[in-house]
Amino acid sequence: MKNKTPIKIILDIIMTIMFLFLLDAPGTGLIFHEIAGLSILAFITIHILLNWSWVKTITKNLRKTKLKPKLMYGLNAALFLGISIITITGILISQLILPSGSQRNQFLLIAVHRWVSYACLGLFTLHIVLHRKYILVSMRNMLSKHEEYKLGKAITTLGATALIIGVLSVQIIKYQNLSA
Repeated sequence: MKNKTPIKIILDIIMTIMFLFLLDAPGTGLIFHEIAGLSILAFITIHILLNWSWVKTITKNLRKTKLKPKLMYGLNAALFLGISIITITGILISQLILPSGSQRNQFLLIAVHRWVSYACLGLFTLHIVLHRKYILVSMRNMLSKHEEYKLGKAITTLGATALIIGVLSVQIIKYQNLSA
């Protein structure tokens, strides 16, 4: 794929919206929270893979790199660590998708899950602010005539993924209601 920018931007928008919904587990429901939480992990993995050449280049040249890329690298490392903690604690406290049945350390795990999520919200905000020029230029380019096909293809791919997640969520909810 020659130009991954439309996919990156659309993926970033979807992840931002999903993360904001994930912060309101009681409001969106536990089944959505657990499915979206696992889904956002997949989207973040795709995001990292789409930016892998940058990660590899900065990692190799970290000592020689200027301050701003070093700060971005540190911010991304902190986000990766935070998302890893959120995912691990989320799996450990899962009640529907991956229930462990264990009540050990539930309070502590929930507290860590919640507070690391809030910290990551701040880190995500900083990440977006630091990338604002790239985002604005990319959005302007995506909306120009020569990017329409790529934008449509990216929206279709990510839309299909969101549809699959939605259908899966509905099926799990139906199964949960039948089991209850």
